[in-house]
This record gives sequence, structure tokens and C-alpha cells, in this order.
Amino acid sequence: MKRERAVLSGYTGLAVTVILAVIFQNSYYWMGEFHPAGLLFAVNSSVWEQVKCMLLSFYLWSVPALFWGKSNLRRFVTARVGGSLVTAVTAIILFFTVQGVLGFRSGIITGLIVSISLAAGAYCSYRIECYAINAEEAFLPALLAGILLMIAVLCLTALPPHIGLFYDDMGFYGFR
Repeated sequence: MKRERAVLSGYTGLAVTVILAVIFQNSYYWMGEFHPAGLLFAVNSSVWEQVKCMLLSFYLWSVPALFWGKSNLRRFVTARVGGSLVTAVTAIILFFTVQGVLGFRSGIITGLIVSISLAAGAYCSYRIECYAINAEEAFLPALLAGILLMIAVLCLTALPPHIGLFYDDMGFYGFR
């Protein structure tokens, strides 16, 4: 029953996180470019800002998923942080390969990359939660990694380094 609940939560979570990521991609502009909102929502269309929206939606879905799945907290946190790292790495690789190397750019391709990245993270999270033998033992390192990742998301939006990961096609890094 626990695995069935985790699978159902995963499918529901994938739909919710993709929708939230798209909403977060546009929320900053809907709020009149209010800078504090830019710490959470995409301030431009760089790869970093896409990943930020995916991570925020992934972590927000974690709250109802924890209660829905009735999971062990330590195992759940380890699984969600592992899934978020897989989401981020998958998105960065896909964005740079598809857009940077192959040169394909469109809203549909961006949506596919977001969906594939979030699906990879959800699957990784599911596998860790349901099948990893020592997931509870990785709780503290996973919690620390999750906190550091969110701090990096906040700080690197405000003060992005001038590298390709943070570059917007319009020529901006971070806030405009």
C-alpha cells in the first residue's frame, strides 16, 4: 500500500510541480517585477531561473506529499533532496544540450525539459524513499545539502556570476 500511495503521489506531484514551475516562471512579471518576489520566482529566462522554479515547485509539493504518503520523515527528506538534486542536474544538462549545443529554443521544448527534469527527480525520490536501505542514515547530509541548495538559489539570484548558467538571451544576469 505504501508503494502504491508513493506512485500515486508521484504522478499527482509531477502534474502539480510542472504546473507550478510554469506559474513561477511568470509570477515575477505578474507582480510588477517586485524584487523580493524575484528571490523565489524567475527574474529572467536563464537556465538558473528555470531550475529555481523547478526546485521551488518540487519542494512546495513535498509538504502535501509528506502528509499524503505518511512517510518516515528522515527517509522522506533524504528522498526529496536527492530528487531535487537530480532535477537540477538533469535540467542543466538538458537545457545546455538542447538549447546550447543543438540550438533548439521554444516554449514547447522548455516545457518538455521542465517535465522531463521534474519526472527524473520524482522518480529518483520515489526510488530512494521506497527502496533505499539506509536512506535514514543520509538524513543529516541530505538536509544540509537541501538547505545549502536553497541558500544558493536565493543568493545567486541576487548576485549571479557572469557565466552561461545565469545568462538570459536578452543579455541580463539576475535582476534587470
